[in-house]
Amino acid sequence: MISPNTHPENPLPELQINLTRGAKAERRDSDAWHLEIPAGQPGSYRLAQLDDYRNLPRKCFLWRPPLQLQLRARASAHFIPGTWGFGLWNDPFSFRLGFGGEQRIPALPNTAWFFFASPPNYLSLRDDLPAQGNLVATFRSASIPSWLLLVGSVPVFGAIHR
Repeated sequence: MISPNTHPENPLPELQINLTRGAKAERRDSDAWHLEIPAGQPGSYRLAQLDDYRNLPRKCFLWRPPLQLQLRARASAHFIPGTWGFGLWNDPFSFRLGFGGEQRIPALPNTAWFFFASPPNYLSLRDDLPAQGNLVATFRSASIPSWLLLVGSVPVFGAIHR
């Protein structure tokens, strides 16, 4: 596998677009995108996402340390309802098990993330650090085999569906 980290002549990943109804993702030039999500009812999930991992098993994800990322991003207004962000992650909440060509069960998160949210929000992971509407952090979880997480999640799924 050719890693973008070691081959700077191919620095731009092949991005896939993932949208909910009414959302847009437009390529503006070779390295610029415009993402747009329409207003909607509170509590409804809306998404405009670019990624390069959707059909890959985690062991084939391209981005690994050391990595340098340059990104310029802006929001269209000072106050935008909902949450938004960008970053690198291991897609920890997948539960595909072969649907779409890959097998992925939930895992603990490993991420470098820039995440923003409208008030009120609880983005802080510690009670002694109040949330201010944004979170810039890295998370590195312990290495626990995914199958063990799957076994441990069975009682949780049972409790949710009661």
